Amino acid sequence: MLTRRGRPYFQRVRQSPALRNARPTAMFFTRRATRRGFQLAMADTVAGTGIGDRAHTVASGRMIAYQYAVRDEINRVVSYAEAVRAKFSSGAEATDLLRDAEHLATLYASLMNVLPNEISKKIGKEGKALQHLHWMRRFLREGKVDRAEVDILDICRIDLPAVEGAFRDWIEHATEYDAELRDKTTPLLIQREFDSAIRKAFVILTSRLRAAYDVPNARDGVKLANAIFGPDGPAAATLGASDRAAMRDLVAGLYGVYRNRYGHDDVDAPLHEAETVIGSVNWLLLWLSENGAN
Repeated sequence: MLTRRGRPYFQRVRQSPALRNARPTAMFFTRRATRRGFQLAMADTVAGTGIGDRAHTVASGRMIAYQYAVRDEINRVVSYAEAVRAKFSSGAEATDLLRDAEHLATLYASLMNVLPNEISKKIGKEGKALQHLHWMRRFLREGKVDRAEVDILDICRIDLPAVEGAFRDWIEHATEYDAELRDKTTPLLIQREFDSAIRKAFVILTSRLRAAYDVPNARDGVKLANAIFGPDGPAAATLGASDRAAMRDLVAGLYGVYRNRYGHDDVDAPLHEAETVIGSVNWLLLWLSENGAN
């Protein structure tokens, strides 16, 4: 059964325009979320860094189309909810607000459908958004705009930031990432020094390849790929001919296309190339940890 929280909070919101119109703060969200049982995944979502922090995403190596689509859905619901909240403050009629509330409920349901299953189940079990949407629409049908306003405030201040935090937490744990690569490239990515991040990624890859296959330091780049994955290289002992050749092409191609360009020339790297290179290097480092000779 749906339950209502106490009236004092509603009275404070109704009687204080500053509280009614204030944007949420990290401290407010933390206190309210703790009282309502939310587990905060990443507080910086509320503090204002936002879920669209691309440098962090590149550092995590998981900037994929699905994540962009989910972010777009979250941003769409958040923007619409904020617009509805502003409409409450403007003195809109209950019938007009009810149409907006119904549409917000539809958008929220669509968002739950595109989220990873574990997040939608967690939010459905622990979150209060469905309750807030229910009571907001009920009060608006009854013409009780002031009481319904409390629910849109909670949706904007608590429920939607909780969804954002849960998704960010899911991204953090969805894919394994090499610790050294993450630690050494993240500061560069945050500063948008994408070319330096690419160079650092290849320094790490080169060192790991040499160590894994006991190759002399004199071998580098395409020659290093040939020495390891060539017909007489150490990888031939564990890889079939087709797999070995494919790995040679992959490693040599990365060095030839990207490392040589950013290692030898003073050029700025675009974001999408940093994503491609660092993601590919990450895959190779994880592959080495499982398949490397040493």
